[in-house]
Amino acid sequence: MSQPRVTVIAPLFNAAEYVDVFVSKLQETLGASDEAVIIDDASGDGTSEAIAPLIEGDSRITLLRNEKNLGVAESRNKAVRAASGEFVWFVDHDDKWDPAILEVLTSNSDGVDLVQCRADYWIEPDTNVRVVDGVDELREITAARYAELMLEGRIHGYLWSKLIRRTALGEAPFPPLSSQSDFSGLAALLPQLQGVRLIPDVLYHYIQREGSITRGKRVNFSNFEYGHKALTDSALRLGVGSRDVLDLFKARFLIHAAAFVPVRQRTPREVRRAGLRIAHAHSRSIDVSRVLRMNRRVGAEMAVIRYAPVVYTPALKLALAYHDMRIRAKASS
Repeated sequence: MSQPRVTVIAPLFNAAEYVDVFVSKLQETLGASDEAVIIDDASGDGTSEAIAPLIEGDSRITLLRNEKNLGVAESRNKAVRAASGEFVWFVDHDDKWDPAILEVLTSNSDGVDLVQCRADYWIEPDTNVRVVDGVDELREITAARYAELMLEGRIHGYLWSKLIRRTALGEAPFPPLSSQSDFSGLAALLPQLQGVRLIPDVLYHYIQREGSITRGKRVNFSNFEYGHKALTDSALRLGVGSRDVLDLFKARFLIHAAAFVPVRQRTPREVRRAGLRIAHAHSRSIDVSRVLRMNRRVGAEMAVIRYAPVVYTPALKLALAYHDMRIRAKASS
């Protein structure tokens, strides 16, 4: 049997209510020479039992089940080890995508290790908010230039907009983090990549469903520090990243996240305070005036965190309330 063209990897956890639609979309997307590995991360809602009859007789799709919950990073790693396709595409079961996505990505894969399309962000049921990843023109670039685009925030760590050569992934590309494992894993891969092609087509649609803004009691700030180090290390290995660019990346990716995420996730007061303390400490290692010259919005946020942290949380709460009100108004219009 010849090698499959693409292995589609889909980690699921307690997703029984979505599997009918998801499996139907997956089967429509897979070509005759593609395969898929669905991995159920020890769901307690009958996810595997719901999937099994839907894929019966479809030899392209393999269902794996973890005996205990391993988390999304190790579930993806396990599925990667089971993948035999020339390329791998990672997908989230509750999003939407163009059925031709694999055809478009693979038709642009000659001579490169990674192909990326654009993706956009929707609020259920039908509000298109913005494009969240990718560039608006066809480009073939080096891994070094791709690292620069990640440092600049023009490329993100989302896996679903990227087709990656299986041999570039290795056996365990994603670190065991509760968040940011996709970004960190992608960042660490960059020095191994032999060319990247960016295409302007918007082929993937990330869906924010009602009530899906995370609310939690804790934030693992070390995950952002891990991701920051992963990309910084790769950039330095590739010989890119001026002091200005590295400062802006640290401000945008690490310092902003430490202060912003606990407020956005409506965590307890002590978690918000801890995040702001971490952000303030890191802000002392960057040149705020340089960041302000490069990006006024990020620079202004850094100035508040550095010099007036006491006003950061109340100001952010007001800004988020206004932002959410505008999104709701757009959704209802």
